[in-house]
Amino acid sequence: MSEKSLSRLKSKLEQHGFLIEPFALVRSPYAYITSALQQTIKNGKYHPWIRLIPAQSSASHEFVKIPKSTKSIRVLNRVFGKKINYIPFKKATNYPGGPVLFLLQEVLRLQDSDQYKLINANESKSNVSTRLQNFLNQQHTHADQRKLKNLLTTISGQSEQAKFLLTKQEFDGIKDDFKQIKREMKQKLGKQFVEETITFSSEFSAAETNQLLSQLSQKLYEFAIEK
Repeated sequence: MSEKSLSRLKSKLEQHGFLIEPFALVRSPYAYITSALQQTIKNGKYHPWIRLIPAQSSASHEFVKIPKSTKSIRVLNRVFGKKINYIPFKKATNYPGGPVLFLLQEVLRLQDSDQYKLINANESKSNVSTRLQNFLNQQHTHADQRKLKNLLTTISGQSEQAKFLLTKQEFDGIKDDFKQIKREMKQKLGKQFVEETITFSSEFSAAETNQLLSQLSQKLYEFAIEK
C-alpha cells in the first residue's frame, strides 16, 4: 500500500475505536532479494540480468533494479512511528511450526491456535524452473500460468531441485546497491536484521543448458499439439 492509503486506513480504524498494534516480519537483505525476484518471475516479470545461458552478457548495471524492503520500512516508520514492531523473518521460520504458528502464538497471542489447519500455499520454485520461467517471460509475459506451471514442473522434475539463488556474477553486478541496502537496514532496524550467510547458485554448464533447452523445446512442442 502507498503511504497515503496506509495512513487513510490507519485513521479509519482509529476512528472506529480499533487499537492498532502494527508488526512486520522482515527478511534479511539477500534473502529478500532472492525471494522477491522469484515471486515477480513467477508472476510473469522478466529480469534481463537473471540468466539461464552462461554465454549471455549481464545487463548493464545502470538498468538493474533490485527488490528492496527499505522503502516499505521508511513508509511504515512514517505512518506508525515507534509503535511498529519489526521481527526478523528468520526468527519466525525457526519457530516450531513455522512462521504462521509464530504469528498466531507469539504476535496475535492466540491460546487455541491448534484449531487451525496450516496449509503451505506458496511453494518455492527451484533454481531451474525460476530461470526457465524468466527466460520464457522475455517473450511470453501473459502465458497460460497453469500450463506453464505444468511445463516447468515437468522439466525441473528431471533436473536438480536446488533453491533459486543468484550466481556470483549476478551478485557482483548488484553488490554496491546491496551494501547500501544493508547499511540502511542495519541503521534503521539493527544488526540482527542483516545477519545472514550469502550463498550462490552455480552457473549452468553449456551441456546442462543445452539439455534444459532441448527439454523445453520438446515439452513446448507437446503442449502445442495437445488436443
